[in-house]
Amino acid sequence: MLPVYDWKTTRAFSLPTDQYGWIRLNLAGREAQGIVSVDQYDETCEQLEAMLLALTTESGASLVRDIVRTAASAKCALGNPLPDLVVHWEDAAFASPLRIKDSKVRAKPVGKNLRVSMRRKAFAFTVAVMASTRVARSRPKT
Repeated sequence: MLPVYDWKTTRAFSLPTDQYGWIRLNLAGREAQGIVSVDQYDETCEQLEAMLLALTTESGASLVRDIVRTAASAKCALGNPLPDLVVHWEDAAFASPLRIKDSKVRAKPVGKNLRVSMRRKAFAFTVAVMASTRVARSRPKT
């Protein structure tokens, strides 16, 4: 179910979830092939939060209600089994078809069962957003 990642360049990735966006940083010392250093943890979280909070539909409706960090610090995140960021979507994120401003991403429900469709859509949307914003593949600042 997870897409194939190039772990040498992936700074963050989404996890399958049930309606929320779960994002985990590829944190060195926690993930098998982690590339985000503990020193880059807060900055990387801030970059992701800013990009996600800026997402709107083509008509200007916000897609993200809020984002919760599950660890108080990078040190706490090292032992945290939870995603680093939990994205709570606005209702606009579940529109069909979803048209994201300044993006080629188009999301549609993938099943007839609305609840299952929403879960898959939330997961697919998180993956698509990360891919479209290039966060998943961008290199850390040097």
